[in-house]
Amino acid sequence: MKFETKVILSVILSLTLGLSILNAVSVTLLKREIEKRVIREAELYSLLCQDNCTLPDYIVVSKGAIISDELKPVLKKKEKIFWINTRHIKNKLKEAALTIFLWEVTLLLFLSIVTAKFINRYLRQEKEIRDYLKIILLVFTHKLGNFLSLQRINLELIKSKCGPSKPLRRMEEGYELMEKNFFQLLSAVKELGSNEEVEPLNLKELIEELLKHFSHLLSEKKIYLSLKDVHFSMKRSDAENLFFFLLDNAFKYSSSKIWVRLGNLKGRPYFALCNDVSSAPLKGSGVGLELVKFICERYGIRYQVKRGRTFCIFLHF
Repeated sequence: MKFETKVILSVILSLTLGLSILNAVSVTLLKREIEKRVIREAELYSLLCQDNCTLPDYIVVSKGAIISDELKPVLKKKEKIFWINTRHIKNKLKEAALTIFLWEVTLLLFLSIVTAKFINRYLRQEKEIRDYLKIILLVFTHKLGNFLSLQRINLELIKSKCGPSKPLRRMEEGYELMEKNFFQLLSAVKELGSNEEVEPLNLKELIEELLKHFSHLLSEKKIYLSLKDVHFSMKRSDAENLFFFLLDNAFKYSSSKIWVRLGNLKGRPYFALCNDVSSAPLKGSGVGLELVKFICERYGIRYQVKRGRTFCIFLHF
């Protein structure tokens, strides 16, 4: 079901519920007022009409009891008993209820049309802005992709001239990591505004798959894993970006050790990622962690950061 359809249905249901409550109160009060008015009419007729008098068809006068489900005694004066026909009250209520119903249907239709127009206009503007931003990001990633391709050519030229060496290998590893970051960013840009469905994911399998991207760094960093099967529903692309940026941040800024833990605490899933801090830490732009915060807010995941001798990030699902 589309977002705008859900909003319109929610507005209609909310208004219908609110109006139903008001109708119930209004009908109860209206019934009392009609009964009071009819009783007052019976009192006036009892004062004005002594013997023969033409009465409305909903008021009946008798000298004794009348056995009828539709007649209700409201006044006794001398030997006369005044009765009112309850069908008259019901008919009056039906007329009032029909009038109220017609006005409310008109109101609901009018508000539904206004809400639909407002939502469509808002979504159209949002789509235009999102498409424009997506184009800008695609242009930027295209330029960055060209730059990375050029650096790949430069590395190959250096390798052909100088031969393999340890510094060159480190440059290649840095390039490969940058390239993986680039493709992850490109994937995130392409998924922007997509209709990808939310699905239950095994986060353990996802993290294990993402760790393969950092296999070339495992010889330099010691990683301690404690992963248990945890399932959480979200878009796969969002989950991949969330954990990739977290792991990338840990591998990039750690000195030598990284701790990764996934499990349940008091019946609720959690993820913890800690790394020791380099003696000469590099300062990044912080864009990766901002993207992590954005994804966490999107799915209601509680995000915590603790800084000290180690840098730790906790996610509570």
